Amino acid sequence: MFLLSISLQASVDSPTAPEIESSAENTESSETPTLLFVQNAAGMTFEESTLTLINAEKMLTYFSDRPFRIAGEVTREEMSDLVTESFENSAPNAALVILTDAGVHDCVVTLTEAPTLSGDNVVIPGIEVIHGEVPSEGGVCSLFIDTVAFRRPPPPPPPPPPHPRPRPRPRF
Repeated sequence: MFLLSISLQASVDSPTAPEIESSAENTESSETPTLLFVQNAAGMTFEESTLTLINAEKMLTYFSDRPFRIAGEVTREEMSDLVTESFENSAPNAALVILTDAGVHDCVVTLTEAPTLSGDNVVIPGIEVIHGEVPSEGGVCSLFIDTVAFRRPPPPPPPPPPHPRPRPRPRF
């Protein structure tokens, strides 16, 4: 599998740039970090409202925004166990970036139901498309999942490896 990197840049003078409101509510940090997840897969299919991520990576990367800057990984099974049974009250949005024969394709969706595992595949029923179109099939893809509600917080990332201590020099 190879790494797909995309860089987005919006011009402030652009007539299509989103309007950003500045308020105390937006600038204050909350006590609880919100986490976003990235699920990578070798391929995908989309039929009716069900997205299937084929040969999904066993680990999902998660990260938080400022000021916490938390990052780590959880397994697909841990992720399934972390999310609440129902996404109905707080359905997360997700950006789906897919490599197709025509090039890179992206769209934004809402995940209205919790993902399930089927072997090495992740099956996500109840996909609602917010922006763009989801192709019926595609190659390597990444699903960037917005904040989800948790039964419990994910495990903390492992501590960094200790720096090796220099060995004392022998005295002669």
